[in-house]
Amino acid sequence: MFFMGPGTLRPKFLGGLLLLLTVGAMVSVFGRSYWVPLYYRLMGSRNIADVIAELEPRAGAVWRDHCAQQGVAFPPKSVTLVCIKEDKMIEVWADGAPAHKLATLALTAYSGKPGPKLREGDLQIPEGIYPLTVLNPNSSFHLSIRVGYPNAFDKSWAREEGRTNLGGDIYIHGKSASVGCMAIGDAAIEELFYLAHAVGLANTRIMVIPNDFRKTGVPDAQSMPAKVHELYGTIEAELNAYRETVVKEGT
Repeated sequence: MFFMGPGTLRPKFLGGLLLLLTVGAMVSVFGRSYWVPLYYRLMGSRNIADVIAELEPRAGAVWRDHCAQQGVAFPPKSVTLVCIKEDKMIEVWADGAPAHKLATLALTAYSGKPGPKLREGDLQIPEGIYPLTVLNPNSSFHLSIRVGYPNAFDKSWAREEGRTNLGGDIYIHGKSASVGCMAIGDAAIEELFYLAHAVGLANTRIMVIPNDFRKTGVPDAQSMPAKVHELYGTIEAELNAYRETVVKEGT
């Protein structure tokens, strides 16, 4: 009864097994938003203080070392993140005159394409300058930091165009799967979570750009909508403060 001869049940069996494995993989990654909260409900939620205490030995040492290398006191007074979509990375800068780049974190997942986020479900990572607003120790993706999208510019632009439902719940988080957020893996989110707490969320922000304007400049105004060019010009003016200093030999 259970013998699977050539051309009989074997294709169906293998197809069903493949489907089961595919669904299982999707649930384990994208379904985390369903089962992880249930896990925390059953096992108990974590609080920020406990997470920071757990991260202190490793993440604290990482940032103290980065700061020492750049001659920056720890914790920095304020921090700016620069997310460059094209390069799939986030630069971490200690603000100052000049600013000092402390680290570069790779995006482990990416969705959408160059251009701002306009509405819920467009899969876009927002572009603009945003505060970081919430530290979430009970994220479905290990740990997460909420990005303050939409900002005033996003809302004003949407009103002009009659757009509603701009979306939200944009996070920098762990793991390696994301739709519209910025996944950076578990080790990196632990470090960034610790740094944001040490600096204070009120003293943190993120700039998100399609490509590195410091190298390419803002694209020509005729190649994009006026509001996008306005947005990119605003970002470029702020971004100019975040350039690495080249030290010449003999100086």
